[in-house]
Amino acid sequence: MDKFIQSIELIYGKDISFIEEFDTGNYGTSLKVLIDGKTYVMKIIPRDETGRIEVLLPILKHINQQGVSVPGPIVTDDGRYMCQTLYNGKEMSVYVYPLLEGKNLENLFDKVVNKGYMYDLGKELANLHKSMNEYDECIEKLPSWENAEGLFVIYEEIHKDIPNEVIAMYDKYISELKAANLKMNQLIHGDMHMANIVVDKLNSFKFIDMEECMYGNCMMDIAILVFDIPVVCSDETMSKKGIQDLLRGYNSVNEISFKESSTIPLMLKILEVASYINYYRYKDSSDIWLHKFYNNRGKRILNQETYFEYN
Repeated sequence: MDKFIQSIELIYGKDISFIEEFDTGNYGTSLKVLIDGKTYVMKIIPRDETGRIEVLLPILKHINQQGVSVPGPIVTDDGRYMCQTLYNGKEMSVYVYPLLEGKNLENLFDKVVNKGYMYDLGKELANLHKSMNEYDECIEKLPSWENAEGLFVIYEEIHKDIPNEVIAMYDKYISELKAANLKMNQLIHGDMHMANIVVDKLNSFKFIDMEECMYGNCMMDIAILVFDIPVVCSDETMSKKGIQDLLRGYNSVNEISFKESSTIPLMLKILEVASYINYYRYKDSSDIWLHKFYNNRGKRILNQETYFEYN
């Protein structure tokens, strides 16, 4: 580890102290390090997996410069966002960004709703989308929502116990979404659930796990967040208020058209059915989110019930 850290120090021209290895999702290896008295994340990924993130790093830097808190990279001594070096005897790519400290929204949802901060989150999410889509240089390598292993697609092998009717419903909902003719060339987060939103001590919002950005429609990020809320929060009234405040805040910065808002319930059904299929083999695990989600879910899907009535 010492030799690796020393090689990174030479590349970045900074004194770096290793703190610990820690988990920041399923994308590469993450080290917590200290630079100039501040905590940073050092991400280490195989060189053959860098294409997507290498495209995203300058976009994340741009978003930071617009005042939106995302894990924007720091640059090397010669101005690069990513460098290559040996790690455990293998050629790896490395990038470094400040650790965005705070607590996940899912652990603070009641407080955030009661204090009216979901309106602020809506505004910040709209600012994120605006700043993401202002950047139009060299982003052709990013996948569309249909080709990414994201929440709107079935990417797991379909379990034998999944009824054919459920699979047919998914195909039907996807066809309806395509028929809506939404703009699908917008850059989105693609995994905007509450665990990927951090709330700091000043009640400001930060967006993390940006490595899976893709092309789609901005309403998809809103739908993912709305989808997560009634599972995390069992209080229906509070969930409704949180969603309504979120949409009002977003609309105050980036106006949602009637066409866009009318597709959110459809997107929620797609997320419901895709999640039901993708996570089915794990439904009996000890995961609290899955336990809540799968409660009576199959019956609700077959009855074609509205996912959640938030209006």
